[in-house]
Amino acid sequence: MVRVDQEACLLSREIECGICAAVCKRGAVVDAFSKDSYTASIRIDTNRCNGCGACVNICPPRAITIVADLRV
Repeated sequence: MVRVDQEACLLSREIECGICAAVCKRGAVVDAFSKDSYTASIRIDTNRCNGCGACVNICPPRAITIVADLRV
């Protein structure tokens, strides 16, 4: 499972980025924009994500991590 630390993400600090979405070959990482709060954030589509780690390795502030799914 992939997690995004929204506070560390550059988009949440109003710094243009989104490189993680650009490198995701499965389209699992998407830029989400809230019209209500007028803020951008990164969202992970867990149905598309295969845990490859491409987004983790490219993220400048290391805001994306892979967490083991311990559900049995």
